[in-house]
Amino acid sequence: MKILFQGDSITDAGRSRTVDEANRGLGDGYVNLIASELTGKAPGRYEIFNRGVGGNRIGELYGRWVE
Repeated sequence: MKILFQGDSITDAGRSRTVDEANRGLGDGYVNLIASELTGKAPGRYEIFNRGVGGNRIGELYGRWVE
């Protein structure tokens, strides 16, 4: 199951912009906490990606969702 997180700086939380692999470079925030919990309970079942962008406002988020 693939899970994609998109959002602003709270989602970004220092995520890596050079790592494109699932479950890696997720940052230090809630995305990493959720990924740790899910992958710990069901290894290999979840592919989690963080595409949060610090500083984004609702207009930028909407633009990314439409794209």
